[in-house]
Amino acid sequence: MKSNTEPKPLLIKLKIEQMIIWSNSPLKNFPRHEKYVMGAEIRKSMYQLLRLVIKANRQHHRKTTLLEVDVELDFLRSLVAEASDPSKRYISRNQYKTWSEHLAVIGRLVGG
Repeated sequence: MKSNTEPKPLLIKLKIEQMIIWSNSPLKNFPRHEKYVMGAEIRKSMYQLLRLVIKANRQHHRKTTLLEVDVELDFLRSLVAEASDPSKRYISRNQYKTWSEHLAVIGRLVGG
């Protein structure tokens, strides 16, 4: 009889992965001059968030890493808000709403 030693995937990790997959379309539609600057920064921040969650899951004392997750999440919220700014409009209102919902769910899971 085989024992299942593979841990269940974390819900927060799955939510971050879903957000990353969903965000590919809006990031592809950024203007060329921002695709490789702001778009790359947003993508980098999402992957950093994923990295920090994986790190927190493997640590015994998680408080400092969860604080880093919260800071990165807040930074990502700021970048997404800036991308939806009416003067820039790199993402639509609907895309901003969906992205904000993803971030809110992740924030609730972190506790921030």
